[in-house]
Amino acid sequence: MKNRSCVLLLVMMFAATAVCLAADNAAMGTWKLNESKSKIAPGMPNNHTVVYSAEGDKVNVTVDGVDSKGNSTHTE
Repeated sequence: MKNRSCVLLLVMMFAATAVCLAADNAAMGTWKLNESKSKIAPGMPNNHTVVYSAEGDKVNVTVDGVDSKGNSTHTE
């Protein structure tokens, strides 16, 4: 019985580790603002599109949006 419990514990630990490591890539991709569901007040600066991309050990983030004056913004 003790061996079975140890094996079950090891399997659960490996599964938890795999889930935690996989969560790092959960935010990768393109995120777009849904203005109809947004609670951002009109006239406030906002980000329309945010893109997360992996390059080796680094993560690049590109943000496109609009400032409070209506000018488009781009940040990398």
